[in-house]
Amino acid sequence: MSSSRPTNPDKKSKLSPLLDTNQPIDWYLDWDGTITKRDTLDALVNISAQQNTDVDVHKVWPELGRKYMEDAKSLFEEIMKQPPATVDDEKEFLKVMEAAEIRSVDRVSSSGIFKGLVPQDIIQGAKRAVEREDVQIRRGYKEFVDNIVARASGNGNSPDDSHNRAKTGDVIPRKDLFTIISVNWSARFIEECMRAAEILPSTQQINLQICANELENITPNTIPEQRSKPSSTSTSPHPDKESQPTPPPSTGHIIPSPSTPSRILFSRDKLHLFSQTSAPNEKGDPVPRIYIGDSWTDFECLLAADLGICIRDEPMTEAQRKLEDSFRRVGIRCCWLLDLVDRSEGEVGMEEGCVVWVRDFGEINEWLEGGERAEIGIE
Repeated sequence: MSSSRPTNPDKKSKLSPLLDTNQPIDWYLDWDGTITKRDTLDALVNISAQQNTDVDVHKVWPELGRKYMEDAKSLFEEIMKQPPATVDDEKEFLKVMEAAEIRSVDRVSSSGIFKGLVPQDIIQGAKRAVEREDVQIRRGYKEFVDNIVARASGNGNSPDDSHNRAKTGDVIPRKDLFTIISVNWSARFIEECMRAAEILPSTQQINLQICANELENITPNTIPEQRSKPSSTSTSPHPDKESQPTPPPSTGHIIPSPSTPSRILFSRDKLHLFSQTSAPNEKGDPVPRIYIGDSWTDFECLLAADLGICIRDEPMTEAQRKLEDSFRRVGIRCCWLLDLVDRSEGEVGMEEGCVVWVRDFGEINEWLEGGERAEIGIE
């Protein structure tokens, strides 16, 4: 698959509406390598390395990585003796690879490298990671979130508009849902990185939920409850300190976070959450879903979404290359989003089963900002 953008096809086709951006949209995003420029697992481990006095994290962590790579490589090479040729084959491939992820996470839990951490360690460690640029946010992401917030206000979701509509009995258009689905080992770490990078919107602005794993006894802040309960009136940036008893230090075990029914380890786990978190609009009609990811663990969600958007660097990261390889194996055609936009007619043409590449959120913003005139369609 060429790394350069393909040119627009000369042929014109009749487009049937698929995605009108002037309506609620449910957004689903991966964290590592998608919202961030690169994987943040090392940054999380470094927090423990600075706090853990019982385990030599710098010695144990590389050994855990080596065992995982050997395990995953063995499974991968065995399956590739007869490579997948269809989407269903690829899903079975992914299912087999889950075994390596489960064994790896269990080894990490048993190693004790995260044992003894408390929420304040995560808060301070995430702040340091952002300040030192161990965690870097992709270009255009802040503006992307601002765009989603503006969409909510434009749809009559500002506090004043909602209050006036409630008094008159008018239907209030619901906000876009905004869900981060990640295999990261700490949802609290993700939240605190977003807060430190000043990209964590308030509950009044956006319907945000972070679905990831968690280190046992690392308590969440307010994110998991935002969709079902009013936000806290506290002015503290960390209301959990005021309203909850101090938890014991973490056992170091990786468990489901409060917002997830089970651990999120691979593609199928992400797909389960993706399938369970959609909701109709204020009229009871389905809402289109967009998934943004960068790696093999996003494969099934990207294909299940109404629009799958893949982040792609130049040169590609190893995770992005694995995703591209999986698409190529099963014949999924990938195009660049902005190359598909006919700027003279404000349309995007797609073939069924196609997902699109973007280099960063700036390109998604460019498409969204033209959404007042544009529709996405399937040939």
